[in-house]
Amino acid sequence: MRSKVTQVTADSRRAELEEELAALLKSTLEGLEELDRFLDAVENLAVTSLHLFMEENQVLHLPEGISTVTVQLVIIAAQMICPHLIEFKRDADAFFCPKLQNVEVLAYQLDKYIRTTENICEKLEKSSFCEFCPKMNDDTLIDLDVDLSEDDTQRMLHHINQLEELRMNQSFRMVFLFQEEEPCSDFINKFKERQPRIEQSLKDLEEHAVQLDRMNKGAKISSVAGSSVGA
Repeated sequence: MRSKVTQVTADSRRAELEEELAALLKSTLEGLEELDRFLDAVENLAVTSLHLFMEENQVLHLPEGISTVTVQLVIIAAQMICPHLIEFKRDADAFFCPKLQNVEVLAYQLDKYIRTTENICEKLEKSSFCEFCPKMNDDTLIDLDVDLSEDDTQRMLHHINQLEELRMNQSFRMVFLFQEEEPCSDFINKFKERQPRIEQSLKDLEEHAVQLDRMNKGAKISSVAGSSVGA
């Protein structure tokens, strides 16, 4: 009887702690959602073409107080930050489940997120990002040649729309994160090296799952048989 009471008390306490953890993780997920907007903006900035902001570009006119060099420095800083963004490529809602056995893993991952975000912000601050604060401007920022035909204008607009679609494509941006040859080759080499062990681990896991399923079925059969004999 004492054992049952103790178990009920432990289960009740565990349920209370998991409810408290769920409330904490709710605010954490809201913060990560806001952080995702910032990281998404950095990603979009990283895939922005530097060639558009060359001084030779006589078509583009930036708002007053912003130079093409400043924009280029910000884009370059975002491109250097790109490899760090890979650490955030997981489903936060699925990962941060309110389970007490996962508390240490969740705390470690949140601490890693914090340190990586601080690193990203520090690199942005060292660039000209803090000086890059354009105000809303309703003036025309692009001058087109008056001799440009209607077909040429439509063709140019079509190309711009295609580039914008590519730029907003998350799959394309993910490939861009791995554009450097060295990180990509390192990943492929490490994967090839560990692939046999990964496949063996998955095979062993599947065998264990089958064995556990058989044991579970056997336990249920034994329970039903014991109840029938008792009856």
